[in-house]
Amino acid sequence: MHGFLKTMNKNDVLKQQIATLLFNNTGRMDNLGLLDGKMGICIFFFHLAKRTGGKIYQDFAETMIKEICGEIYLALSPNFGWGIPGIGWGLEYILQNNLIQVDAKDVLKEFDTIVSGYLSDIGTKPDAIAPLLGFAVYFLQRTKNKVSSGQGKENFQRMVSIFNMLELIIEKSSGFVDRPKKWQLLWTFPLCVWFLFECHVHNLFSHRIEKITNMLVNYVTSKSSEFSKLHRNRLLLLWSVSKTSKGSATLSNLKELILEKCACVKKEKIVLELPENDFTLSKGTSGITWLYHELYTNTGKEHYKKAADYWLARTLEILGSIKLADFVRKNTATSYGLLTGLAGVGLVLLKVTCNDKKDHSFLQ
Repeated sequence: MHGFLKTMNKNDVLKQQIATLLFNNTGRMDNLGLLDGKMGICIFFFHLAKRTGGKIYQDFAETMIKEICGEIYLALSPNFGWGIPGIGWGLEYILQNNLIQVDAKDVLKEFDTIVSGYLSDIGTKPDAIAPLLGFAVYFLQRTKNKVSSGQGKENFQRMVSIFNMLELIIEKSSGFVDRPKKWQLLWTFPLCVWFLFECHVHNLFSHRIEKITNMLVNYVTSKSSEFSKLHRNRLLLLWSVSKTSKGSATLSNLKELILEKCACVKKEKIVLELPENDFTLSKGTSGITWLYHELYTNTGKEHYKKAADYWLARTLEILGSIKLADFVRKNTATSYGLLTGLAGVGLVLLKVTCNDKKDHSFLQ
């Protein structure tokens, strides 16, 4: 018990340090985006305010939201990481989780129109898969909001268009299925698989899911070599199929194939693959912590919990051996956001130390 309390105290101290550094240094950021900019940092502060009851965190996050909406012309990009799709997703997420009480229907309706324009422009070449999945994630989040989106029919039809384009891209090229030569948290194949499972969980587009899943099963089956040599990428694939496939024989088939090809994930291999002393979400130990925690949350398997605990301890060890202020100074442009900065680490710490199952963190 003493060791547990000591770990919790260490977590609390680190979250406070992260919050202070973000509070003092992110006001003048030009990047408004979800993954490396202000929107992701807002989400961290909203969850920190909810967890701690700290009004100063809530006020700071609400002020940043107003700044983002007032400067949205700086983010007119189809890129999910720093453009309109990710910012719109973040705003919808905040509203659906009751983290802020505002009427944002008009803003989100405008975002819908902008992202729909991006969707019309990208075509169906193989390299369109990454932005298409970003639009898919955005419109899925909007479609799940059946009450307040005000764009239900329009966004449903946009999702149909996304499925049509996804089918055409997969028919033309299976290149996005191939294993990457290096670690990619945003590898398009597991993101595509995750998208299909997420639609299934929410009872959306069942017929379209079946068709695309059958195509993916054929591609995965045809691979004669190992699906991914990097153990971190295997872990990402395991995460992509960790939600239920009950009720879909084709999703269950795809899940079994991926589980078979990624069955062996070794801790010592991941240790060697990680950059030394990297604690970030995109390349370091907190990202591995999050993946294992998600696997445990979705499956209930104890070996995933033990792995998550190991990687959390390793993350805390690294964070305890450095000065966060020095990290910020050395990595000024990338040290604040979700993927490569402190907000992502802070969200992981909030998530893995949460005992309230009803408190759904952003990282899910």
